[in-house]
Amino acid sequence: MRRKQGYTPYTLPMKYAVKFAMLALAVVAPIAIHAQVFRQVGMAPVNGVRKIATGNKPRSHRQIEALEQQWRQAQLKADTETMSKMMADDYIGISANGMVQTKQQMVERVMNRKISITRMDVDELKVKIINGSTAVVTSQVDVDGEMDGRPLHGKYLYTRVYARQSGGGWKVVNFEATRMRPEPDKIADNK
Repeated sequence: MRRKQGYTPYTLPMKYAVKFAMLALAVVAPIAIHAQVFRQVGMAPVNGVRKIATGNKPRSHRQIEALEQQWRQAQLKADTETMSKMMADDYIGISANGMVQTKQQMVERVMNRKISITRMDVDELKVKIINGSTAVVTSQVDVDGEMDGRPLHGKYLYTRVYARQSGGGWKVVNFEATRMRPEPDKIADNK
């Protein structure tokens, strides 16, 4: 029996092995690329903030996200000067314990260490722009710190509202936080 030139008993299996490897690469490469992207911007907290990638965001969304990061840093550092600049004069905030605070009251509480946040990990940050002049931010936050001399620890949902000012910048006009309930299976475990 005469063999064709260039063929060996391994040629045919090797031909299929190469095709299989190319197919596997075509399937695995996009998954690996997506995993890398999620690690960079979506799934791993970066400086305590975990963002979900949503593609190309409008400029106003990016501005508000940057302001949220600036607020977070100011809160962690008890930087009342920055916080005061970020809040509108008619700011009203409602804390998770139901305390209603004006801008001045909020600044004084942080300055006098009545509220002190030592850790603030933000998750599921969402920004909704309304008519180009109002931004509503919702998110989950896991915090550690102290409020009125008592430990502050847990997960909260919050809403922060920004209003566009006449000069084009944004100011915080409203804030409200709600403590998240433990999941039902965790409640059962604590009994």
